Amino acid sequence: MLIIFMQAIEAIGQSVEGMLMKHGKRIIEEQFVLNRLADGIIDAYSMISVLSRASRALEKKLPSAQHESLMAEVWCNEVIIRILICSQKWVH
Repeated sequence: MLIIFMQAIEAIGQSVEGMLMKHGKRIIEEQFVLNRLADGIIDAYSMISVLSRASRALEKKLPSAQHESLMAEVWCNEVIIRILICSQKWVH
């Protein structure tokens, strides 16, 4: 699942680069674009939070570990799809 997180970070990074190339210094005036980017960053943060919690549960062999791991997998798969789709829209 860490690979999925790295894909999300890569997509966000490429989007930021594309936005800066497209808008330059005017990027600060593009509130709608920046808001969508912020949503993607929040999604990436939620991914790493969910992964951290599931990892901790697995390390401590908590009774909920398997369930948390499955939930983390589902969440990360949904979020990466959203980030990859949106990252293409951020640049355009």
